[in-house]
Amino acid sequence: FIFNNRKWAIEDNLVAETEQEHVLYNTDFYNLLNRHGRVAICANELELREVVTFLSKKTDLFLKGEADPGLSVIVVRGLDVTLPPVLGDIEPILKSPEM
Repeated sequence: FIFNNRKWAIEDNLVAETEQEHVLYNTDFYNLLNRHGRVAICANELELREVVTFLSKKTDLFLKGEADPGLSVIVVRGLDVTLPPVLGDIEPILKSPEM
């Protein structure tokens, strides 16, 4: 999964604000990449759910020995989501001057 939503990068969930250099404005590369059959761009929650369902079915078939392995790239756009906090020792993050 690649987040390309013109808002934040994944590491911005670890600090208090979005770093300017992390803002993902360029979509041309992912638009080009989307021409490949194993790449999907999700613009809303419904599309993301459909892709996750599709990948889950492919994984089940693979685990049953009924499908070949493969790599898929999912580009997530258009979603304004807040991810849950990081599990584990977040003390170094909390001590960061950016917090």
